[in-house]
Amino acid sequence: PSRAFREPVLSAKMESLFLMATDENEAIETLTAIANRSAPRDSIADGARWLAFEGSLDALQHDRMANALDESIAKMDSGETLVIDLRAVDFIDSRAVGGLVRALKLVSAKGGRMFLHGAGASVSEIISLLRLDKLLPEWKGGSPA
Repeated sequence: PSRAFREPVLSAKMESLFLMATDENEAIETLTAIANRSAPRDSIADGARWLAFEGSLDALQHDRMANALDESIAKMDSGETLVIDLRAVDFIDSRAVGGLVRALKLVSAKGGRMFLHGAGASVSEIISLLRLDKLLPEWKGGSPA
């Protein structure tokens, strides 16, 4: 990539964009497509609050993810369960995993519990490699439609 493209991407800590785009025009197209993805979906099902994400949970999506988690947790009653639906997530970076750990702490402070659901092989592998699979266990109940 050109210096004009590389430097702002590095300063914004959006290195994952290099994997998706080789030049400025492709980056703009990629960022536009990401911005147009559907927003995280919050719902209640199977006795739990659900928050579903899709696509890549990386630096480009961190703020959107953090805001969605904060909003869902703010709606929770004491002792409620939050299930993070990752069925449509194809990638998660360390910053997003940190966001999940932060959310777990907030949920725990409310006396609640948090689970992951439907993580694909690559996402599960990252969570396992970081040894967080015990801290963020898989939801064993049903899933929303």
